[in-house]
Amino acid sequence: MGILKLQNHEALTLLTEQASILNYSDKTIQKYIYTVLNMEHYFKRKNFASLKRNHLHDYVKLLREKKNNPASLQNTISGIKFLFSLLHNDQIIKEDISDSLVTFIPNMKHQEYISEKKINKLLDKAKAIPGKKGIRLYLLISLMYDSALRVNETINIQLSDIQKNTLLVMGKGGKERMVPLLPATKEALEKYLFIRNQFPNSNNTYLFCAKGHKGHFNSGSVWRLIKKLDNDLRPHLLRHACATHLLENGTPLMVIQKLLGHTSIATTQRYLHVLQDHKKHLIFLKHPLAKKGWGHDPS
Repeated sequence: MGILKLQNHEALTLLTEQASILNYSDKTIQKYIYTVLNMEHYFKRKNFASLKRNHLHDYVKLLREKKNNPASLQNTISGIKFLFSLLHNDQIIKEDISDSLVTFIPNMKHQEYISEKKINKLLDKAKAIPGKKGIRLYLLISLMYDSALRVNETINIQLSDIQKNTLLVMGKGGKERMVPLLPATKEALEKYLFIRNQFPNSNNTYLFCAKGHKGHFNSGSVWRLIKKLDNDLRPHLLRHACATHLLENGTPLMVIQKLLGHTSIATTQRYLHVLQDHKKHLIFLKHPLAKKGWGHDPS
């Protein structure tokens, strides 16, 4: 396929198919589609392959001025970079004109700090649920926290991915990594596998089989289950809590990077800010002088 021969709607189809192959979540794919459609509207349906670097930089500059949400802007830039990287790799365009766009947005909101006490309370609530549903939910939480899995990674675990003391995980962009199965999680897994055939679609290859056309949990299912235990806790925070607690207990940043599957150490460094913010909060909360004003009596 030569330059300019690919229509924009075909580029969108290509993006959707490749993102699915790479195991991107439905939510991410929808964000990318929305990004591409907005960009097409802005450029008045001008063929993507005819755009130049300055076009993209001017567009992103405009977005920076308009968007108040740094995370939303980062997602938009990621979608643009994914599209043009794909067009370049497929030799539809001569060069990737998005390669100089910066995805890291200053002043992004730091991840929320979740205490170990809160995680243990969540696990205790799951364990207290009688029968097979309690066993399944306990394992679900254990995997996302102990092995630092994303929601989409968790729901797509295949039975064949489970090894003796490790788990093969298909991460973002189709990147595989091995994560450890801690003793408590391994025990929870064994209990669940013993009763897994009591759930719908247990004849398929997904660890978390369930009713529905996909035959396994989706991200909405996980969200609803976690919300029933703690209305304020979002599922992805379990993974963030794992990273923060490991860092808090002295684990090297590069080890955490490998566990999380981050390509860049800069992404993992966000968890340093979580700890720093949390420590500042504790100082203001616990320090004996924190509540005293300028005119306090030193005696």
